[in-house]
Amino acid sequence: MIKKLHVIMSLLVVSASSFAQQSEVAPTPSTYASTPDRALWTIQLDVNPTSIALGLAGTLWTGTEFWVSKWGNDSIFTANAAGVVTSSFTIPGITGARSITTDGTSLYMGTAASNIYQVNPVTKTLMSTISTSVPACRYLTYDPTLNAGAGGFWTGAYGSDINAVSLSGTTLSTIAASTHGLAGIYGMAYDPYSAGGPYLWAYDQDAVSGATLVQLTIAGVMTGLTHDTNVDLAGGVGGGLAGGLFITNSFVSGQKTIGGMNQGLSLFAYELSDPLGVNSIDKNKFELSVFPNPSVDAATVSFKLISEEMVTVEVYNIVGSLVSTIETGNKTAGTHTIKIDNSTLSNGSYFVKLTVGNTVVASKFNVIK
Repeated sequence: MIKKLHVIMSLLVVSASSFAQQSEVAPTPSTYASTPDRALWTIQLDVNPTSIALGLAGTLWTGTEFWVSKWGNDSIFTANAAGVVTSSFTIPGITGARSITTDGTSLYMGTAASNIYQVNPVTKTLMSTISTSVPACRYLTYDPTLNAGAGGFWTGAYGSDINAVSLSGTTLSTIAASTHGLAGIYGMAYDPYSAGGPYLWAYDQDAVSGATLVQLTIAGVMTGLTHDTNVDLAGGVGGGLAGGLFITNSFVSGQKTIGGMNQGLSLFAYELSDPLGVNSIDKNKFELSVFPNPSVDAATVSFKLISEEMVTVEVYNIVGSLVSTIETGNKTAGTHTIKIDNSTLSNGSYFVKLTVGNTVVASKFNVIK
């Protein structure tokens, strides 16, 4: 254990020049209180990226193949679902891509500069250059809900503000660095799938691991859910650094995926599964709600049944630990309300998990005292 910690810390304090062939390191790693990983972090893919090339950072699963890029030059590669390289090429006008994202049609790339590059994935050519006022677009993720549903990007670099920009490059809003509290963000991905979301996931070069996934609310506040990718990738060897990140529903049939590049260690994909074991997050099916939200001393859970069912209502914290079971038993058809006593709950985010037969739904609520 001492040896492993020594190796990790040594990697974080060496100069960036020593990573010229392998990894790009943030100038200042982040520190925060990590939490136990209780989400379903089932590994879907874990392959050595150096079999493709050295110095890979930007990463995306397009729906049919991986695109990965070298942060230090203009080389771009494609690979199949097993991580085996299928092609290599350059796109004139783009060099040093650190991030790759997609709106489902075009690909977009960010570098250590302020431009975002729109790419045709079929012809592998530059379609347009989007100018922004963001100093560096090292991380880049597409969010279809930005700009009143017209779409846009979350982008930035390391410990600076997280910026929302339109498809034309106009800054829509910012999340202050003091809000997100991270100093080493290298990759970012928009998550429309997890219960209580949408969320942003940051791939952070933190001071302890160097490669930790951190869940943020859409307002940029850490939820408390994290995962150290140096613990289980490549057999738990460790020593890698956070790189590019993506989220998709097309890598493994019937599953959601959060994946990316642990620089120098792994091209990876995890199952992105709710920590509560939710198999359906369609709250409308049972009209599940929690109010008031946020709440102080007490909250009320409301749900509706169309027939008599066996029901269990539970409260979980943000990392999936059971806090309390507030109701269990048969319930008749109709609307039901149940009180939650918040007196024993600390400030923070929680989930109400409603199990009806074999169906599970969840709703997030916040406690503020």
